Amino acid sequence: MKNPDNTPFTDANGSNNNNPQGAADANATHTTDTTIVAAPMESSAQAEADDPASAETSAPTSAGASATAPTATAPRRRWTKTLIAVPILVVLLVACGCAWAWQTRWRSIAVTVNGQRLEISAGMTVQQLMSANGDFNARPGRLLALDGTVLNDNGGDPASFTIDNRQVSPADWNSTRLPGDATVAVASGADVTEGHSTEYETVPRGVSVNVTGGVVQMVQSRGKDGKREVWVGDVSGQRVEKDVVEQPEDAQVVGVSPHPEGRNVIALTFDDGPSQQYTGPILDILKDKGVKATFFDVGTYSLAYPDEEKRMMAEGHEVASHSNTHAYLPGLSRDELRSELSAGLQNMQQASGVNTRMIRAPYGAFTADQWKDAYDLIDYNVIWSVDTKDWELPGAQAIRSAAVSGAYNGAVILMHDGGGNRDQDVAALPGIIDDLKGQGYEFVTISELLQMVGASAAPAEGDGAASDSGASASDGAGDGASGDGSASSSAASDSATMAAAASAASARQS
Repeated sequence: MKNPDNTPFTDANGSNNNNPQGAADANATHTTDTTIVAAPMESSAQAEADDPASAETSAPTSAGASATAPTATAPRRRWTKTLIAVPILVVLLVACGCAWAWQTRWRSIAVTVNGQRLEISAGMTVQQLMSANGDFNARPGRLLALDGTVLNDNGGDPASFTIDNRQVSPADWNSTRLPGDATVAVASGADVTEGHSTEYETVPRGVSVNVTGGVVQMVQSRGKDGKREVWVGDVSGQRVEKDVVEQPEDAQVVGVSPHPEGRNVIALTFDDGPSQQYTGPILDILKDKGVKATFFDVGTYSLAYPDEEKRMMAEGHEVASHSNTHAYLPGLSRDELRSELSAGLQNMQQASGVNTRMIRAPYGAFTADQWKDAYDLIDYNVIWSVDTKDWELPGAQAIRSAAVSGAYNGAVILMHDGGGNRDQDVAALPGIIDDLKGQGYEFVTISELLQMVGASAAPAEGDGAASDSGASASDGAGDGASGDGSASSSAASDSATMAAAASAASARQS
């Protein structure tokens, strides 16, 4: 800085103030001489205005002084801005929060539930609405057993909740909020039937019996059992029958009365043997006359007199069963009947090796009920068409006359070789054979008679062919079919014969 006369200014200490740093040092050293410093600065400024060159020279110093001034005030300005911005931001956030809360929580909205309009808080969840209104009396469904009984009052489907026809799962009730003007439907849950496994059980076949008037009753077809679906409850364990998936087929029992065309045949039959007293003489006569007959033996007698039964077979006669104890079969229970028939067949087999499925029921009494209970044990029940009434002991001539006068092609004559006094049968038999031979009759066994007309029982289940009966039998009794079945038709024996036999049951054996 210069004096007005353009000479360098020198302060009282002799310092040259052209040096800014020196001026600063001088100012720092002489802090008390404020007036002296200020005045030259003003003069210097005026001089610089008058002298542009001098201004250029001093410009860096002025610029330097100006550059240092903002450095001290900038932090204060930033803090001032921050202090102003924070309250504004807080106010904005609070305002936004209040606006959001108003829109989503504080204000009321209207919804219609099951036709009833309700005012609720905006943002209310489904669960909150249900809890606040007692679930609108909607309840879970019940868990039901297969038979419809209740296993669990709350074990069925949960209550249903729909918003504008959109189903909301119970799992989403806590997170689903209700919109305004929504149409809501709340309903109780549906009942649910317990789960089940599936099994199958046998539907027993029936037995259709139509034997009226037939001299020989036989199983024409065995039928078959059906199958039914059964549900077993997973919870209750109940078994409930459902549809029949395989229909059963009835066994068929029919009556036949063989009349071989172009033949003249007749069958002699003897009941209630074997006996030690009468079977031998009758076998002697048959052997002498060259005649074959059919014997229906009682099982207990077979065990008692096995030699007589063995002789029957050895001489070509047919041997079949007359039960085990000569019981009145319709008077027995199912189990008793089956036991009586099975024991008779087994005892004969034990005594003489006979394998047969042919019987003659004592007194001819074998109804549809007996067929129902025992059709699987036997193939044939043989009645008779000519009753000599030898059990009345009418005399040998009367017996002979009855046999001969009643004869016809295919006739079955009833006589006895045991069970009482059979002297009259032994006496009548030679004449009967001679008279019938004289009329051109040929004597055959029951199986031979059936074969002549092509009649045979259906094979027992497990057998490859129909079993033959009697002395020439090659098939055993077999197990036959299982199942009870139900009879569907008429009596198993001729009604007139049944009536006569029943009335005479106490007086004789047949």
